[in-house]
Amino acid sequence: MSAPYQIAPLSVSWAMPDPPMPAKEYFKWPDLPLGEATPVEQKLGWPAGTLRVLDEAFERQLTRKVGWEISPKSRQASFQTAAKVFRRGVALKDQKIEMKAGQYPIRFIKALNWNELLPHNQICIIDQNVAEAHDLKPRPNRVFIRLDEHKKTLDSVGELHQLVKKTGLNTTWNIIGGGILADTAAFAAALHGQSFRLVPTTLLAMVDACIGGKTGVNYAPFGKNQVGLFAFPQEVLIALDWLTTLPPREYLAGLAEGWKHAVLKGDSGLAEKVAQLDRRPQDLHLYLRDLVAVKSEIVAQDPTEQGLRAALNLGHTLAHAIERISQDKNPRNSILHGEAVGIGLLFCIEMSHTLGHLNDKAWQEMTSQLKASRIVSGPDALKRFLGTDDLLSAELMHELLVGIKQDKKNMDPHASEWVLLKDWGTPLSDKGRYTITVSDDEWRRCYESFIKNWA
Repeated sequence: MSAPYQIAPLSVSWAMPDPPMPAKEYFKWPDLPLGEATPVEQKLGWPAGTLRVLDEAFERQLTRKVGWEISPKSRQASFQTAAKVFRRGVALKDQKIEMKAGQYPIRFIKALNWNELLPHNQICIIDQNVAEAHDLKPRPNRVFIRLDEHKKTLDSVGELHQLVKKTGLNTTWNIIGGGILADTAAFAAALHGQSFRLVPTTLLAMVDACIGGKTGVNYAPFGKNQVGLFAFPQEVLIALDWLTTLPPREYLAGLAEGWKHAVLKGDSGLAEKVAQLDRRPQDLHLYLRDLVAVKSEIVAQDPTEQGLRAALNLGHTLAHAIERISQDKNPRNSILHGEAVGIGLLFCIEMSHTLGHLNDKAWQEMTSQLKASRIVSGPDALKRFLGTDDLLSAELMHELLVGIKQDKKNMDPHASEWVLLKDWGTPLSDKGRYTITVSDDEWRRCYESFIKNWA
């Protein structure tokens, strides 16, 4: 075991209902022709027709708050499986609600102690890039896999199940990698009721992706992270030495999520220090625990995102739309999640001010901090990522709006839901709801103003 490091551990407690979101109303499903099992359903061990049900639910734009009423004539197993993972779980009519609770530690160590990070008697799911960078050798308990946003899919979840099955082990999964692997592999483990431990290897995964129990994958063509489960790890183990070899882009991408956490905490001083860390990465350990604690405390209050936790999506609505377009238009050099979040944060600050919510002083402080840092890519970089010469073209604005409408929060076909700010540490809320409805026309006005003033 490695010697204790000077950063004190955190303890995260959680309690949540299962299903995670109580239904406000119910949708009565018609009988559907469910067909034969697809190759993906066979990999996952899902009943035939599950994907057909998911497709239909997304096409009907059902939300988390709409429960499902299933006809007795339906092949119920398909609907039950789909309901379990659709937008991380919706209620079935007459389903008994159960309460679940637990606790897990977040530990901080400095050195990469392989005996601690990769237990010999447990399954280890390791990002292929990490394995190659650290010359990790194959062993019977090790599964190497290379994932990116294009492979963050149900097919990859099925592939992981098959690879783990070949190990012959039935133990805790140790998941070693960045946010994409954490989301995907934790979902795979949770689907089969396996416990898992997260070992994040990127800054973004440390401060965000591995904290909070959201697991899941993208579901084309309906958007990012639309299928998944709420599932919490046994432990999160953060080793700072992973950061010593992190590429500059990955490092700055992680800082974007860290800066967001400082804003939500209401600590302008911490936000300023994070913004300056792009020049002083050696000082990161001084603030890492505080940044991780912000999300862990919010998650403890609202694990299933029925209220305050939605504020953690600050900057993500536009970011997800940018990512989607970038991955289509520039797949070989698409924008990183944290890079997109940085742009999304700058936009949401501008939108909050333009719509009259964010006070002048906070707007000026936040904008100045971001623009003085390297956290936010400039307009020229965004043009390259999106494969366009004109960020105000009608075509791009339409594509962005299509991506924005895929966000899970949206309920109005002529508007979208946004996390906006009133002040440092004060996201806008209305009767416990932390998203604000913005009409399509208001979004266009704010976006056009943002691009014209962006420098």
